[in-house]
Amino acid sequence: MTKKLFPADIVLFTMTNALGDYFIMSDVMAKAERALPGVRCLGVHRANPHVLLRKFADPSERFFNVYSLLDQARLINVLRHERKRGAVVLGIQMAPGSLQGWAYYSGLKRTGALDYIVDFNLINADIITPSRGGYILYRHLYQLEDIFRVTFPKDSFVLDLSWLDLRKPSAIDHGRIRVGIHPWSRRGNSLEFVWPWEKWIDLLDVLGARNGLELVIFGQHPDFNSFAEKVSSRGSSLKDKISFIVCGNVPEFVACIRDVDLLISVNTAAVHVAGAFHKPMVVLAGPSLGIWTPQGDNVQVVRDDLAVFPASDRPTNDLRFPSVQRISVEQVVEAVRKVLPG
Repeated sequence: MTKKLFPADIVLFTMTNALGDYFIMSDVMAKAERALPGVRCLGVHRANPHVLLRKFADPSERFFNVYSLLDQARLINVLRHERKRGAVVLGIQMAPGSLQGWAYYSGLKRTGALDYIVDFNLINADIITPSRGGYILYRHLYQLEDIFRVTFPKDSFVLDLSWLDLRKPSAIDHGRIRVGIHPWSRRGNSLEFVWPWEKWIDLLDVLGARNGLELVIFGQHPDFNSFAEKVSSRGSSLKDKISFIVCGNVPEFVACIRDVDLLISVNTAAVHVAGAFHKPMVVLAGPSLGIWTPQGDNVQVVRDDLAVFPASDRPTNDLRFPSVQRISVEQVVEAVRKVLPG
């Protein structure tokens, strides 16, 4: 029998419904297929609306919605067919993994669609890999290195968004530093992940008092206009220093971040994009785990110093866990000072 070049032929990844998760996991999939000739990567997602953004070949056969019985039937048929032909299938959970993901992969194993469950920390997984690297992109690339005995080029450890069709860079007054403000989180229904509007506006007042800054509030959110009206009602002190950009789609959102000199945001997709463009950033993390934040000297992560327990990455009403709500304006201003260009 001919020895296989790699220990698997198909890698099945999981992801949730967020834009940032799609950016990271589709990037890992694309880089894995370039580094591992003959290995095919598939994705299972939780109704992620962004899975067709990237022009993968046969996208309908690449991503499968876990909430769709039709998609799951198709996935099982594809994997069982490939296994009958001799393929080996690995199921890898998006870091940090979960019991739900393990249970899902266990179900696929029982149907004959999966060979091995891979995880960073679940003791009942078939293959446990060390958690090397802090950021989620690093972890998954290192994980693939451990499994397949390959080495990814250094530039692989930067999120690649070159496949997006972005508009041309906007006209920038190079005499001013453009500060991008992104106040919204997809987890905005949980107060632990939300910084109050009044604190955002207080921060804008502080930044607006500094010469040489242009403040850009951008995003796509149902409350965007309400927030803009509230900022404008504060008076005319910010009128000449602040602008509002409603992003109509993902490329416009990404282009806004590309065009700023500094990003200030809660921990959401915006910080992954800023990392891709090597932008200085200040991230209000609160309960979010460190794996969701790019790393570097130009990244300042602001946390809740009053919390008793460490970050849990889940909503909770227990005040002993971290909350973005308790982060002070002074903490954010100090973080901005550390990374402000110029």
